[in-house]
Amino acid sequence: MYQKVALRFFLSFTLSFFLGCSLLPSQARITSVSGGMEILLPFHVENDLRYVYLSLSDREKPLRFLLDTGSRYSLLDERFFTQNHLKKKLNLVFTGGRDHSYRRTRTASLFDKSRILFRDLTFYSNSFSGNLASIDGILGVDALWNKTFILEYPDQIRFLETNSSTAEWKRQFSRIEPLLFFSGLPVLQAEIGTGEILNLILDSGAEISLLEIRQTVPGKVWKSFWNRDAKVLNILGQIQEIKTLTVDRLCLLRASDCVDNLEILSSGLPVEFAGTSTGVRIQGILGVNWLNEHRILLDMKRSLIGIVGKDGGEPK
Repeated sequence: MYQKVALRFFLSFTLSFFLGCSLLPSQARITSVSGGMEILLPFHVENDLRYVYLSLSDREKPLRFLLDTGSRYSLLDERFFTQNHLKKKLNLVFTGGRDHSYRRTRTASLFDKSRILFRDLTFYSNSFSGNLASIDGILGVDALWNKTFILEYPDQIRFLETNSSTAEWKRQFSRIEPLLFFSGLPVLQAEIGTGEILNLILDSGAEISLLEIRQTVPGKVWKSFWNRDAKVLNILGQIQEIKTLTVDRLCLLRASDCVDNLEILSSGLPVEFAGTSTGVRIQGILGVNWLNEHRILLDMKRSLIGIVGKDGGEPK
């Protein structure tokens, strides 16, 4: 009798163990490369939110983090902070609004199982509620400094960790250009046929691109006048409805890359991007619907960028 009970317990435990392992989300895939390693993090999608799984320690369960190159700061859900964590003032700007408040801060590393992928990041506390309730954190640009990575939307992101040159990666891109920044955010320059050079923030946290321009050329720039009311999610978990347009053709200046029929939001750019204090005016953002058409190499340490078409060939 004892042996049968023990056997049942053993079989039940073993089955539960393997089932539990099979239900864990897929984690980073690590490949050895010359002088280091390549780390591939797959994107997971739920409720239109695209995130990666990472842990606060090698003993804790994976958490969900959005990757947001349009945010200067990294955020972590307030349940991971205590009263002993000091507060600092945080100024957040986002599509259609802003939030200036004091948030608790902490320093933490992020793990994939036993391997540290992000070391000693500064996180600000945030209450992820509403339509962001399933998210545990946001990785902003501050988490990506000194990183070299390739954005392969909508599927994955590749990080290169090596002590040697990144020349092997860069050979996949026909042209490597200096990367511009506005208040620490990556910027690309483009035009849409109006004769005006547009400064656009590369924003992986925005699903739809956005353009606010001073003038248009009727019949040349816009494919149609109004398309639809798009639902836009902000950092507070709130949803706004913003009209969209379709741009006939948006072309990057230095990369000679063009995307046809790009849907854009017609408004919602933060006032802080107007450039009154910096002398640089931002006219919009390039969101995920633009990123989906490309592979983007970002060498943040050397301030370099490379762009190829989604299939690995030359941009259009």
